[in-house]
Amino acid sequence: DQIYLIDLHGSNKPKEFAPDGGKDENVFDIEQGVAISLFIKKKDIEKKILYSDFWGTRLEKYQQSLAEDLKSVDWKEVKATAPFYLFKPQDEKLKTEYFKLQSLNDIFIKSSLGIFTHRDTFLVDTNSNILNSRIQKFQKSETPTDIKKEFDLTDTRDWKIETALKEIKKNEIVIKDYCYRPFDQRFVCYNIEMFDRGCSRFELMKSFLQSKDNLGLITGRAGQNVTPHLNWNLVSISNTLTDANLFSRGGATIFPLYLLLKQINNLFVSEPIVSYGKRKIETDEFELIENFTKEFRNYIDLHYKQHYSPEEIFGYIYAILHSPTYRTKYAEFLKIDFPRIPFSTDKKVFKHLAELGNELINAHLLKEIEKNYPFGEFIGKGDSIVEKPNYVMEKKNGKLFINNKQYFNNVPHEVYDFYIGGYQVLGKYLKDRKGRALSYAEVTNVEKTIKAIAFTIDQMNRIEKQTKDWI
Repeated sequence: DQIYLIDLHGSNKPKEFAPDGGKDENVFDIEQGVAISLFIKKKDIEKKILYSDFWGTRLEKYQQSLAEDLKSVDWKEVKATAPFYLFKPQDEKLKTEYFKLQSLNDIFIKSSLGIFTHRDTFLVDTNSNILNSRIQKFQKSETPTDIKKEFDLTDTRDWKIETALKEIKKNEIVIKDYCYRPFDQRFVCYNIEMFDRGCSRFELMKSFLQSKDNLGLITGRAGQNVTPHLNWNLVSISNTLTDANLFSRGGATIFPLYLLLKQINNLFVSEPIVSYGKRKIETDEFELIENFTKEFRNYIDLHYKQHYSPEEIFGYIYAILHSPTYRTKYAEFLKIDFPRIPFSTDKKVFKHLAELGNELINAHLLKEIEKNYPFGEFIGKGDSIVEKPNYVMEKKNGKLFINNKQYFNNVPHEVYDFYIGGYQVLGKYLKDRKGRALSYAEVTNVEKTIKAIAFTIDQMNRIEKQTKDWI
């Protein structure tokens, strides 16, 4: 009949900070944040839910817990309402406004979580030749016992080594580009028999196999956001196969711009084409259709009294998701749901945001990099081995060292500290390559990424100017 909740916070997954940015510690030696919950069942008492926060160090929380009693705690009454019935306070007016916006699940016909390999060290690599050689060795193995010893692989409920070995011996090895982490393109063995059942996400990913012009908006529920001291930042773009752990531990959902259809008897149908990896996809009589629902397409056409291209709409959505005003205003709701998109009533604003969004997409795909940015040049002679990435701030910008002699020069602190999901982009890229030499392509990738992030920060300011007065 009554519920009293004291959120003690202290989570390390995601890492929590006090509202003032100060230290927040768990009251126990565990990663998951905890709460004190009092549930009262009693006749003839007022039904209500009350909530309070305890922030700070472990000792401060102990002291506050000892000092407070049921009457002295600073309670806030909670009205748990649809659709999530959360046991914590929310701005109800803003909540009503937010849930009237267009949901991504209503905008797009199809979406899917990214690929789970469940065996990244075996199926994914930064070098396509090394990956191909490894899979060839697997393919030529005689018995599952040999494989277990050689590759440290084990059977799972949905994947058996013996079955995979039989199947891959019949087929060609398929190596494809793979969007593995933010600004970190790798290669994946995409033979379906090498994945647990359903984890290849073939039905959605096939449109990226057939067309390199397709785009995938990548986002997720902010429960996956492991940087709560920052505003929501779960958004990226891909034109290849994409990993489910792009942002952190799972949760990267792909919304393709186009879907792949196959023509059968002069009709285009969205039936499965073939099991990829067992034989090649046919290359004739395919069509890509926009992945927008009829209801959403009708809404946009009526809203603007104009038929905008799928790319323009896609660019507009990408720009909105990079608007600082949008991320700040709806921060509380972006923590619990997929993003919802506000559409300006001004056609000029829509057009401008679409252009800004598509410029950002091209930068994030490293297609068009701002060459005038004097950031990120790789300096120093040596073996290019990543020993211990270290950022050293100087008067204006800093140096990002990979070892004692070599570094990326003139890196702004806000670029070095730029996060997408739970990953500090530059730090993550270099730490994943610790102990080995960066190739020329990897050095170039980091140089481009530094410029792309600098451009992103500037572009978000331009987007802000277009959104701050009406979102």
